[in-house]
Amino acid sequence: MFSPTRQPPFALLLALAWAVIAAQLLFQHWGHTAQTLNDTDDAMRLVEMRDFLAGQGWFDLHQGGVQPPIGLDSHWSRLIDAGLAGLFVLFHTVVDATLAERLMRAFWPILWLSGLSPPWFIYGGAAVCGATIAMVRLVPRAHVGVYGMIALVANLVMLVMFARLVGPFTAAPGLAVIMAMTFANHRRVAPAPLLAVMICLAVLLPWVAEQVGVAAVSTSVSGNALVFHTAATELAPSWATAGLVAYVLLLIGMAVGLTRAAANDRRAVQRTVQVQAWQLRQLVTR
Repeated sequence: MFSPTRQPPFALLLALAWAVIAAQLLFQHWGHTAQTLNDTDDAMRLVEMRDFLAGQGWFDLHQGGVQPPIGLDSHWSRLIDAGLAGLFVLFHTVVDATLAERLMRAFWPILWLSGLSPPWFIYGGAAVCGATIAMVRLVPRAHVGVYGMIALVANLVMLVMFARLVGPFTAAPGLAVIMAMTFANHRRVAPAPLLAVMICLAVLLPWVAEQVGVAAVSTSVSGNALVFHTAATELAPSWATAGLVAYVLLLIGMAVGLTRAAANDRRAVQRTVQVQAWQLRQLVTR
């Protein structure tokens, strides 16, 4: 909390400067994020996560690509794989798989270093991800509506957890807007009024829990200042600020990308209809 008569602390200014430089480097070297990894351990972790998403069992950590044909039984925990998979699935709801994986790799270290990594959020997100993957595999591919409902419920649960993690009036509403823009394009999932009500309830449910005394208060008013509390035990100022800046960039980028994608699809459909109408007129005039 800062008074309007005080200057921001040096740590905050340093973090903002670092975030701007990091964003510049990210945009400048974005192409390399799909080609390079820091070390072989990162590559192995990425392979394990991909295998997990592809259906490999929770306790099956065998990697056949290492020292074939014998392979290697990894000693690493699936908990990290599940957390990475949960973040990947979250990004994959609005972008394609390749971009979602690159965003996951860029955002995961910031998530941990910022302090926003309580066990209930990491393990709860992993449980939601695992349950979603299991249910999707049990549903026949012909039932598209059921697929959409499973994805909607999973995203609503993750949204509730995220709202509790960072507060219902800070970053959660922005993520809810992106979620609404995504699911509103699929008419079979839910009617628009019902979709809006469910997403609003998901964001405000932690606030309702606070009002009835079930959860600790995350938002308070002190004089002329609004004070927001997160579920983290301790926040690293530099990494937390970097995470906020990255959140703003990702939020605006996803909103612009979704809007542009919808406009391009609509333009492509209109162009196809115009061409077909012109061809039909040519046939009729003859």
